[in-house]
Amino acid sequence: MEEAKEEPLEPVKEHQEFHSNNIVAFHSVAGFFLHRNCLKSHFTTVVNEVRRAGDVRQQDVGVQKVMPSDSFYFTIIRDPAKMAESAFSYYRFRSSAFRKARRFKAFVSNPSRYYHQKDKSNQFARNLLSFDLGYNPDAPFTEALAKAQVQEVERTFNLVLLTENFDESMILLKEELCWELDDVVTFKLNMRGASVLLEQRDVERLRAWNALDWYLYSHFNRTFWEKVERFGKVKMENEVRRLRERRQQLAEFCLERLEPVIAEDIKEELLKPYQAGQEKILGWAVRKNLPPYVRTGCVKMVTPELQYMELLDARQFPVRHKMRQPLQLFLQGP
Repeated sequence: MEEAKEEPLEPVKEHQEFHSNNIVAFHSVAGFFLHRNCLKSHFTTVVNEVRRAGDVRQQDVGVQKVMPSDSFYFTIIRDPAKMAESAFSYYRFRSSAFRKARRFKAFVSNPSRYYHQKDKSNQFARNLLSFDLGYNPDAPFTEALAKAQVQEVERTFNLVLLTENFDESMILLKEELCWELDDVVTFKLNMRGASVLLEQRDVERLRAWNALDWYLYSHFNRTFWEKVERFGKVKMENEVRRLRERRQQLAEFCLERLEPVIAEDIKEELLKPYQAGQEKILGWAVRKNLPPYVRTGCVKMVTPELQYMELLDARQFPVRHKMRQPLQLFLQGP
């Protein structure tokens, strides 16, 4: 009998891309091996764009094929009006609807004038939250459909968090996973230098245009605050205060400035955020005069997502990254 061979699949390309248009397939995950009928995985965490309900629920091709059966799944969602404003800024030149509108106010005033279902990259222009969760963003809204999607998200994810209440979200996550406070202390990354202040009329229009998203968000906004209520309001206030105090303490210790800076003002290339869309994406500069082992921790807190993906990939697959010593030395831990 011919001996079965365990062969690694196609490695991740040098420049990490999230390919948010695609449902995750286990055979595309680097380091996941198919040995005849035996599937092997040593992953403990899957992050970033692997957040769709569709990615998780498809046991034959998706995340459940890669992750242990007792994995904890969580996601974070955002008010669709604010999400639309952000998407227009980031994807203005990728979405045909946004390109046609040219100005955000024009798009908000009459989105159906610029939006056509079959046009390229228009998933960014309507019901982006539903799309990210694996649903059809162009499905006509009905309460029955929206309720079914909500129920599936509830079955899929152990916890649904809110971008607008990020600190409270981190406290709930810490509680669920029995983490320590420092495990959820963060500096805000991937932020723009400026955003459009939405008028209430624009908010209402965008929520109506993104009706599936608004239904999802409204439901999980409600369940989020029910969780906070069960956690205890006073306890949550105290925990959030501790979190913010610790963030301020680390900012004063780690950072050259307490406010984010434009990429041009960050001298270390590996800490410069990727620039997307029409707005400048801000980042952080880390103080130079820190002990090396201390500075490593500070650098990790402000490393942009694409570079951090490279870090994780380098640690998991050191052989294929042996030629990337400068990156590894810069980011490696103690």
